[in-house]
Amino acid sequence: MRISGQLTQQQSLEMFQADIFPFHTLPREEVSMTYHEIEPRIWKPEKENDFIEGVLVTKQENVGENKSMLYGLETADGIKNVWGSTILDERMAFTKIGDKIKITFKGLAKDSKKGRNPAKIFKVEIDRD
Repeated sequence: MRISGQLTQQQSLEMFQADIFPFHTLPREEVSMTYHEIEPRIWKPEKENDFIEGVLVTKQENVGENKSMLYGLETADGIKNVWGSTILDERMAFTKIGDKIKITFKGLAKDSKKGRNPAKIFKVEIDRD
């Protein structure tokens, strides 16, 4: 790669890239990339009695702009996250990592404060057998 004892700018760049990216073998114009949208696996109940069940694998505090709880469940379909709420957090306080749990959406509270969304009611069941 030496020409008259000196490297050209292109040769120097290629050597630098080879040192940093030794796995890079294709010229840049031949590299094809395919992008896929990242979809967080968040469970959102849509109707009364929708449920999710699995093993509790994470309990994260102060997540996001609302500083909410975020629970991770390993389900048959992979890990899904469930955002906490006042009622769900009260019930999840009795669970621990490794518990088999079922969270059922029981609907919306009838008495909500004016100007606020009604509270979501959840039932949490634990199978520790």
